Amino acid sequence: PPCGADLGGSIAALKVTEEQRALVHAVLVDGVNAAVSAVPGAGKSTVALELAKLAVACGRNVGIVTYSSAMKDESRHKKLAALRRRGVEAYSFDAMCRSVFELDCMTTSEHMRAPLQAGTRMQSLGFDLLIVDEAQDMNALHMRFLRAYAAAHGSVQAAVSVDERPCGYTYANDGDVRANADILVHAAAHFEGIAD
Repeated sequence: PPCGADLGGSIAALKVTEEQRALVHAVLVDGVNAAVSAVPGAGKSTVALELAKLAVACGRNVGIVTYSSAMKDESRHKKLAALRRRGVEAYSFDAMCRSVFELDCMTTSEHMRAPLQAGTRMQSLGFDLLIVDEAQDMNALHMRFLRAYAAAHGSVQAAVSVDERPCGYTYANDGDVRANADILVHAAAHFEGIAD
């Protein structure tokens, strides 16, 4: 559920650009899914962490997933540790897979593919807001995994950050499967179970 308009003062106090502030407002107050595409270093991960902090403050259950340990630099690590103390969970895709399937998953192997194909029950992690950071590194298997998770657990709002690339690119470790920004920007249209 969206946070109340009373969160406006907290959003206004964020030390981010007006455009980034508008994004946080759209996700938390208006309740929309969002995809952010910007050049590396533009502050997408920082905004994701601020978004998580404010979401938790208004009672949201937040999960952060990233392709790898992308949030490891010192300042992000300290902010993420503070968020974990407030109940935010951060996962790599393989760690999230292990948690929802209670199996040993590795994103480059059949360990994630097999339970998805078999329709194995996915344990809920309790998120109503899932923040995907560094989404340009996801592959088609990761997309199927997130789609299955959202479909299995009702309405999950999504906020996604993507590094812009100067030319076309493929999903990491997935051959010729082309990345499709439309899937990220219009997640609700592509993924059943993700809230509008």
